[in-house]
Amino acid sequence: MKPLRVVVVGCGHQGTSHAISYKNNPGFEVVGVVSRGAKSRNALSEKLGGCPTYGDHASAIEACKPDAVCVATYPETHAEICLHALARGCHVFAEKPLATNMADAEAVVALARAKGLQVVVGYI
Repeated sequence: MKPLRVVVVGCGHQGTSHAISYKNNPGFEVVGVVSRGAKSRNALSEKLGGCPTYGDHASAIEACKPDAVCVATYPETHAEICLHALARGCHVFAEKPLATNMADAEAVVALARAKGLQVVVGYI
């Protein structure tokens, strides 16, 4: 079975933790990391042994064509990134909360169901 190709959006503490876990699991391949700040995305890419870096999630998803997107950004960005990823056929792992309001959370769930994709919300 080939590994799932993952783009990690967010290169802070949580994003870094997830990216390293993906790298260490043969079931996954990190194909890109995303952060608005070049310093954090370049540092994470280096920790992963070098992978493409992007300043926005849309560019990364378009370029990498991942199977899944890991969303580890500020909560107010979660729904937008999840909806974008799902619309492009990607499964989603999102840190909590899925969204900052019920309407956005319901939109994410509805789109995942309509597309037959998985959404997992992480909670430590």
